[in-house]
Amino acid sequence: MACALFLCASPAGADVISDWNVLTGQRVGASDPARRGPSASLDFAMVHLAMHDAVQAFERRYQPYCVSVSNPSGSLVAAAARAARDVLVGLFGTQPGQTSAIDAAYTALTATYIDEGLMVANDTGQLVGQAAARCILDRRLAEDNARRATPDSFRGGSLPGAWRPTVPSNASMAADFMARTTPFAMNTPDQFRRRTPPPHLTSGAYAKAYNEVKEKGDQSCRGTRAPSRKLRSVCSLPPGRAATGTGCARPRRQ
Repeated sequence: MACALFLCASPAGADVISDWNVLTGQRVGASDPARRGPSASLDFAMVHLAMHDAVQAFERRYQPYCVSVSNPSGSLVAAAARAARDVLVGLFGTQPGQTSAIDAAYTALTATYIDEGLMVANDTGQLVGQAAARCILDRRLAEDNARRATPDSFRGGSLPGAWRPTVPSNASMAADFMARTTPFAMNTPDQFRRRTPPPHLTSGAYAKAYNEVKEKGDQSCRGTRAPSRKLRSVCSLPPGRAATGTGCARPRRQ
């Protein structure tokens, strides 16, 4: 869903982070083979972490994620743009047409940044961006690509609460490799999973939670408080309408 929104956007000239966020979505959308399930989140994470380290080399406001570049020179805009460009080439450069599209966007955007006084031609900040991109690619690319190459095979189960394929396709879970992918920040993928089992299906606690979900998700919104109505409308509507928070009207008086 998020990637679909990015594909419809146009880069904003003065915001290097937003520009390359949009361009990452475009390259994800052009990926062949297509990114499975939610796995494009790995691409976005790598691009943004490289830009983070490139910017923090200058600002020193936050801890770097992968590399701390000493004695940076040039423009942080040039650094962030080059970091994003290099990561995208690392992620998609082996696919036909991707590198030329990335470089065309890089050339156009850097020209805009130069015109706006945000960097200069041959800006030395590019060296900072190259270092940031190289670190995140060295840390993640080979392992993540190996995981992506694993065919989807998880079929779930038949017990209550277990994931199961959707009919009629009955396809395996998309991008199930992400359950085995090294997290970016957590220690393990199950770090925050509850250690005790959920309430039994016959328990009062389960019945209470089940009824709460029914109430908050009621399409008619009858019997729900205003915050619940708004939450239901945002979670159940298409992105364009969800952004407005509309769509769940109060029942009319008879």
